[in-house]
Amino acid sequence: MPLYETRKVLRVGERSYAISIPKEWAKRLNIKPGDLLELVLHDNGIIEVKPIDADSEHSTKYRILTFDDKLDLSLNSVKGIIEAAYCTGVNKIRLKNNRLSKTLVKDIISIYPGVITNLNNGFVMINIALSEELLDWKEVYHDILVLLREYYDLFETVIEADGTSKANDMEKLYYDINKNILLLMRLCGKSIYIKKKNGRINPYSIFETIKIIKLLVSVMLDFSKNITEPLNENQLYVVKRLDKVLFDSLSLIENENIEKIIKLHESINDVRKLIEDDNTKYRGYLYSLYILVEDLVSTMLKLGLSS
Repeated sequence: MPLYETRKVLRVGERSYAISIPKEWAKRLNIKPGDLLELVLHDNGIIEVKPIDADSEHSTKYRILTFDDKLDLSLNSVKGIIEAAYCTGVNKIRLKNNRLSKTLVKDIISIYPGVITNLNNGFVMINIALSEELLDWKEVYHDILVLLREYYDLFETVIEADGTSKANDMEKLYYDINKNILLLMRLCGKSIYIKKKNGRINPYSIFETIKIIKLLVSVMLDFSKNITEPLNENQLYVVKRLDKVLFDSLSLIENENIEKIIKLHESINDVRKLIEDDNTKYRGYLYSLYILVEDLVSTMLKLGLSS
């Protein structure tokens, strides 16, 4: 089993938490969909999986994910595991107190909200303290729109200026947005359900939506850093057109005007044609933005229909 994937083994059988568990594991451990597991990666590379009683005091307090740099983890892999653990509800992550963990701690504190680190028996314990919450779908939705609107506004400013003059400002805002995105992902990962007007919505749907937004803001940041000359008229049109389609759609979803959303979504075919005709180095970025905006609007539309 790939090491990077094992960090998802938290609750068997729920897509927002789990990977497929080998049948022999399930039989030997007597586990079934919905059971809680504790995952331990030992120094010798052995992966230990322990069932946790859902009614026990231990399981309601925290789940522990441990790993060690003897497993030859790269810095990015460790960060990826921490982020995945954070977003899916792990409350404690344990690192051996060594050079790698010391390098990570400063980064972790700056990037992940609600994190406290301390030494414990030769380990660096990363504690993510967050109370259980029942999410209100409209509040989560509003937070998503506010974050995305602010970020896209700055993105357009960077492009309309000399191309790179405000990229540093955008990067600062990126980290603020990333903290909030991770917080929303974590809340969704920990929530059994999210309230909506006519009942409940699976947090996995919102979790997937926020993941698209996270990728979208990353692409915009990378794009802004690599603009070395002003965009031409067609490229600026693409950026502004995607802006209008994205935010008009999201506003219409909030007002539950599904018919207008579908028409608006169909109106961006001209954008795709302009991107396909572009032969500059910006074509890849523009196409990525187009695909992500299309995916995000489609995903949000499904959420709007289910609300």
